[in-house]
Amino acid sequence: MLYSDQLTKSTTNMTTISGESRFQGEIVLKYSVTYPSIEVNQKLLPKLFINNTYLRFAQNACRYIVNNYYSMACRLYSSLDKEFEPLEIDCEMSVMYENCGFLSVFFDTYQRMGGTILKTHRHSDTWNLAIAKIVPIGSFFHMGAGFRSIFYREICSAIEDEVSRDADRYFADWQYVGLVINRKDQKNP
Repeated sequence: MLYSDQLTKSTTNMTTISGESRFQGEIVLKYSVTYPSIEVNQKLLPKLFINNTYLRFAQNACRYIVNNYYSMACRLYSSLDKEFEPLEIDCEMSVMYENCGFLSVFFDTYQRMGGTILKTHRHSDTWNLAIAKIVPIGSFFHMGAGFRSIFYREICSAIEDEVSRDADRYFADWQYVGLVINRKDQKNP
């Protein structure tokens, strides 16, 4: 196993798969999936495994989008007629941390229509590049540290700070939603 000081930095390139679907000659669905491709100087196998994982994820995401959103977009087009704007689904993967043999990738998925964001979702992975394994976030904390509560407090603090500068940035009930999520996580640490 390589130690972090033996591992040279990785470099990341981003690739995008995009497409559109038509109904009655009009574009009703647009989608794009941006995913990372890494270069690790030390070992070939981790690079291949991680790159193939994200390539498959991107291909599956495109299939999922078309299979699950095309019929909805067609129904919206039929009901809205002239006022219709294409449904847009974008999955953007971005590297948030790349150092000491670790790679942290965030996946942000946005559903938009006419420039308005309808729904967002965020997921992340952290990889140990030396062995090409995803590292659970809890392994960075001492056992019993209650990392979910730590995250919850930090997230709430950041939101409160943002709300103090721009009250319209979050829904008025964001604290209630966060409380429900925190209680659920405390039951399943």
